[in-house]
Amino acid sequence: VDFILRPPDAPGGSGELPEAEEPREAIPELIGRFTEVRPGDEVLLLSTRRRAGVEKPKDGAVRAKPPGSLVKRPPKPVSYDLIAAVGLPAGVGPERLQEACVSLYDALRPGGELLIRLDPDPMALPSATTALTSLLRAGFEVIDTADGSGGLDCRLVRPLELDDIQRFFRNG
Repeated sequence: VDFILRPPDAPGGSGELPEAEEPREAIPELIGRFTEVRPGDEVLLLSTRRRAGVEKPKDGAVRAKPPGSLVKRPPKPVSYDLIAAVGLPAGVGPERLQEACVSLYDALRPGGELLIRLDPDPMALPSATTALTSLLRAGFEVIDTADGSGGLDCRLVRPLELDDIQRFFRNG
């Protein structure tokens, strides 16, 4: 449970979620910090900006959707190699965060990576701690973190499960 009490005249005190600000280069910076887009990768960018400055990989695809789409129209299961998100917790809100994290987990292929920038502000709703807890609860593993120019950058992975390994060997 994550809650913050605020007076009605404070930002976000009216019950409305504050609009997340997203620097123009946030997603390319996030990807450049931890990994690269490889040929054949299917990439999902959760951003308020179309494409967010990421080039389409050879034999792959880049799709951009707003963060709120994770709960309204979840992506197809096991369809992405890389997902990069900025402003996700604020974009879906605290009451739908766990549902959005499960959608992210389901959308990634086993071994796929989630790169996310979280707001380290203790007044953020939901907090970075709550967002990370929800991601871990969904099944992700944290591989790396770094202080970014606009928040806490995290690299998570959808681990390979025994079923995934067995399916790989059955399908040759």
